[in-house]
Amino acid sequence: MDYKKFLQLLNQDNSEYACFAHTVQIMNDEQPLLFAPKGRDLIDVVRSFITKGSWPVVDKRLQMVIGLKKEQHSAFISFLTAYYVAEKQIQRTPKNSTMLKREWYLDRGMGYYISSMQPHVIHLGIRYREDRYDKDLFPFFDLDYAEQEYRFAPKGW
Repeated sequence: MDYKKFLQLLNQDNSEYACFAHTVQIMNDEQPLLFAPKGRDLIDVVRSFITKGSWPVVDKRLQMVIGLKKEQHSAFISFLTAYYVAEKQIQRTPKNSTMLKREWYLDRGMGYYISSMQPHVIHLGIRYREDRYDKDLFPFFDLDYAEQEYRFAPKGW
């Protein structure tokens, strides 16, 4: 799947869609992003992405694995978080900081990522509930749970 097909999965009426789509296009121009549905081949997809130098973000809501250039995780997750907040029309949003939005995303259990700085570690939040595919993947990695709950996030996320 290419980035254009990935963007078609999203709600184009979302007020943050254009900004997120533009960010994805720019990231893809720097290094082609990789996309795969999250499924029973999750282990193979993650290994394949890492072998190709693309570091995975596994998004629970979209049930997608997105392979990014090593320094793109925080920005990608930040813009994805803004998209999700706009989708739910939440008034109380994460503070306008890339790092805080990443922590908010992780804390709410919306997904996890593997970075090039710690290639044997999955970074996730304490609220993340693993599914059957994660249960196959997690034994191959150390799990780094976010230790402090992000206090400004609305309940239910």
